[in-house]
Amino acid sequence: MEEQYEGGRSIQASAEAHGRSYGFVRRVLTEPGVSLRRPGRGEPAGAPRAGRPLSPVAVLRWVVRRSGAAVVPRPASPVPA
Repeated sequence: MEEQYEGGRSIQASAEAHGRSYGFVRRVLTEPGVSLRRPGRGEPAGAPRAGRPLSPVAVLRWVVRRSGAAVVPRPASPVPA
């Protein structure tokens, strides 16, 4: 089912093809960590939307979330005495 979903098939279409419920197919996809598309949009949830300007920080946060990398906080800069 993962390959079909990542190839563009909807959760609903997979559910009907396999005789399962929408919730079952969704759970089967999310347990191994498949990024789900937004309903009717064909893009992963959390993806930047076209036409909406994003700050560089917002883009970096999105990239880090997608990669699953850990973010190490930057040490605080020393405060002048």
